[in-house]
Amino acid sequence: MVLLDLLTIVLAGGKAAADAAGSVLETAAGRREELVTFFQFVPLLLVNTFSVWFIVQFLYYPKGRNRLYYFTYIMLSTAIFVLLFMAQGTKLQMGAALGLFAVFGILRYRTEQVSIREMTYMFYLVALSVANGTSSKGDWELVAVINLIFIVVAALMELLLNRSRVASKMVKYDNIELIVPSRRGELIADLEKRLGVEIVAVECGAVDFLLDACLINVHYRSKGVDLVPNTVNQNIRMK
Repeated sequence: MVLLDLLTIVLAGGKAAADAAGSVLETAAGRREELVTFFQFVPLLLVNTFSVWFIVQFLYYPKGRNRLYYFTYIMLSTAIFVLLFMAQGTKLQMGAALGLFAVFGILRYRTEQVSIREMTYMFYLVALSVANGTSSKGDWELVAVINLIFIVVAALMELLLNRSRVASKMVKYDNIELIVPSRRGELIADLEKRLGVEIVAVECGAVDFLLDACLINVHYRSKGVDLVPNTVNQNIRMK
């Protein structure tokens, strides 16, 4: 189509024809640049989406089991990637884009109790999306290495944590006479009898002498069922 237009203009002759030919060439070059950008954007988007989905689906979700965070991680990572990719070559720099993310994060999570694991995964996936969104166009080897590093590191950390097989839960304990250091053995024996688990360690927290109660963080060996984070401990506080 462009060649046909050029041929028509050249046949017409004259300076106006030359100017028109230059305009056609500039338009063709702009269309080519847009096409190249499109074919760079789509593969990067697919790579970023796959990497984020893989980490969430196979590393976070088997233990977290929280669909809300599953939704949040996928959507937020995609939004950060698209924003940074489209900001390349404009006045909107990475600092401004991350500033927008920080504002949204504060507005969303300032009134909620988010566990360390969920918050770490959120920043981890945002960092992955930032790396993909700001990567050099056409440098596919570097993109592949970066995504592989993020996946491998997360997988290794989850593997090491699963090997420990130690879970924990908060207990509101009534027999505060046993919380003194000299009777720690009796305290552990009493908790093991009541909870039916093998206790590794205990941490005594706030003590209410009026109600004869104490908050104790119990660390115990788990057979796998209780390795999933306890959302009851995170969201509910006993009065």
